[in-house]
Amino acid sequence: MKKYLGLFLLSCTLILISISAAEENDYYKLLGINRDATVKEIRKAFKTLAVKLHPDKNKDDENADKNFILLARAYEVLKDPDSRKHYDLYGEQTPSTQFKKKYHSYSYYHDQFGIYDDDPIIVTLSRYDYEVNILDTNQAWFVNFYSPNCHHCHDLAPTWRKLAKELEGVIRIAAVNCEDDYKLCHQLNIRAYPTLLYYEKEFHLYEGLEYRGDRTLEALEEHVLSKLDVNLPDISSGNWTELDTGNVPWLLFLCGDNQDCPEKKPMLKLGTSLEGLVSVGVIREESLCEKLSSDYKNNPMVLLQPAKSDSEGPSPLKMHIIEEYGSNTLETILSKLPDPETIDEDQFKKIKTGLESGSESPWLFCFYLGAATQLNLQLKRLPQLIPNIKVGLIHCGRNSALCSSVHIVRYPSWGVLKAGGAFELHHGRDVLYEVANFAKESTKSKNFHALCEEDFYDIIKKGTPWFIDWYAPWCPPCRRLLPVLRKASQNFDSQKVQFGTIDCTSHMNLCRSQGINSYPTSILYNNSKTHHFHGSPDARSIIDYLDDMLNPTIVTLDQDNIGLLMRKPKKQLWLVNFQHPNCGACQSLESSWRQLAKQDLPSDCRYKQSPTN
Repeated sequence: MKKYLGLFLLSCTLILISISAAEENDYYKLLGINRDATVKEIRKAFKTLAVKLHPDKNKDDENADKNFILLARAYEVLKDPDSRKHYDLYGEQTPSTQFKKKYHSYSYYHDQFGIYDDDPIIVTLSRYDYEVNILDTNQAWFVNFYSPNCHHCHDLAPTWRKLAKELEGVIRIAAVNCEDDYKLCHQLNIRAYPTLLYYEKEFHLYEGLEYRGDRTLEALEEHVLSKLDVNLPDISSGNWTELDTGNVPWLLFLCGDNQDCPEKKPMLKLGTSLEGLVSVGVIREESLCEKLSSDYKNNPMVLLQPAKSDSEGPSPLKMHIIEEYGSNTLETILSKLPDPETIDEDQFKKIKTGLESGSESPWLFCFYLGAATQLNLQLKRLPQLIPNIKVGLIHCGRNSALCSSVHIVRYPSWGVLKAGGAFELHHGRDVLYEVANFAKESTKSKNFHALCEEDFYDIIKKGTPWFIDWYAPWCPPCRRLLPVLRKASQNFDSQKVQFGTIDCTSHMNLCRSQGINSYPTSILYNNSKTHHFHGSPDARSIIDYLDDMLNPTIVTLDQDNIGLLMRKPKKQLWLVNFQHPNCGACQSLESSWRQLAKQDLPSDCRYKQSPTN
């Protein structure tokens, strides 16, 4: 008895040690990041720790080399979506004793690694998100391809940062680290560093125009401004009455006999930044300038806004004098435009209750901390793009419990509360038109829910049909599937089948308990039965699959009903597909098998499917 008790205690001790080691070597914990951290967040965290813990700076620590090898391994695994996906599902399967000493010197991490990772404006792109970003119909991109070991790249870095600041809101400034993303740079035929490619709106992947001019701030900015296509109409007394001042704000440059009128460059920058939000025009007629503002020679910019009025007819105009031009001009103009409503936790609950009862309109919420020009621009523009959806601001510093309850882990984050009370988070790019399209599609997809662990077990308990997608927000195929699922959900009444998503970075234990071993995994739950979807990731395939499963044309044979086959009439033909749930060829056959069963066949033919355990 003592012998078995001793073995039992030993096994328990080994289990505890293995669990402790697993937690200690959790790569996310090692880097101090959330499980849905972006690649940029992973790089920033690693650089901070690399500078602090590098063996060159910790020579008195005998474990410094061993610990840093593990830290570097964590970074190498998590920065790549494929290896990260494998790690999330199965953990690290290579013993730490086999990790190779693969890291750079302290000076490399301090001076060269991630030149632009800390910049809040410059977007660091990788091969996984490059194409989806630069194929932008609403924004031009200027991309810097560099190598951390390139002296000229480091010389350009301060200028590139200044350019990003000067052109914030005008175009997007980006960077690609070709040491980390060699395949992307090779694909785009990048042969020297730095290489600068300019993508105009609607340009395709290989249409980037290489910039070969001087790399001074003035030359780079002039190059960008020469590419801008913005309308700055001349306004006079003759066409003044034709202006749509009743619906659209106007920023006017009063340049009649005025030497202090801004040059064309700031006009172009403001006109591009405010495109779709504020119309921009130039008045050169002195009498009209005088009529609008007697002080126009000192303050040549005015903002005209439609004022609220209860009376019918043209709206009265409200004029703001923009006192000076400078780095804060854009912020000054934006501050004059209406702000979205600020929402707290109690108001959020009231809105949700109203949507559940049908007495409230859908809302798009921005969960944020701090403020930024790019975010401010988006918030001001959104109401025009989604007029039937209310826009609200939720400050997560003041409403931390609410933000935690809806799993907000980065800022800004966007979420929609829709008719019926369903809530959904946006996992795409933080880009104006993508956020607006998400809001439109999400509010139309009333039968599409973001689920938590409690929701899932409630679904299982009730046994109602649900098509659930298990995903990770950082997984590119997962993000591509989400809009497909929204579209498919619009074809089904919630009484027939409901759609849901479960974020495996927020609900890791639930995903593991349900045997989720790849992302995305889509499963139909219907009473006690589960059916994995293995078809094409498009709306039509998902719709056909659910129609077939909810209104089956194929009877699944098992030990309880195999007698149907045994007792069939002698002259009746049966086609039986014997399959295994882990058989790839069987999964590929499923769609064709269902289509075959729906054909107009002779009455003496029957199609059956028999699972093999």
